[in-house]
Amino acid sequence: MVLSKTEVTILHIKKDLILKLCQSDTTFLIKFLQSLSDKTLILTDKIKTLSLKSIRQCIVDFLLYEKYVQKNNVIILTLTKKQLAEKFGVQRPSLSRELNNMRKEGLIEYDPYSITILDEKALK
Repeated sequence: MVLSKTEVTILHIKKDLILKLCQSDTTFLIKFLQSLSDKTLILTDKIKTLSLKSIRQCIVDFLLYEKYVQKNNVIILTLTKKQLAEKFGVQRPSLSRELNNMRKEGLIEYDPYSITILDEKALK
């Protein structure tokens, strides 16, 4: 299922036309490959997240990735706790319980809008 927040137009292009465009237009080919690459990264991340053994491992993986992307120990959350729990494939109360455990251990601090990594070495 796909949901759109704004009005969109869906374009369906036949396979043979895609091949012709890739052969004749290098800009199209580059953009097409970039799009495929982006989607592959998203799917790989989803598979990796779903195959991790514990909620803590999912949280740690997420935090380290976001630290790398945001270049900061204070991770600004773009997802709600409910959405984050869905991303990890767990119940929201389970996610909250693990975040609380990590807070008590001095690994992180968090509020509804951000999570701060306090001890990255112990987190790894």
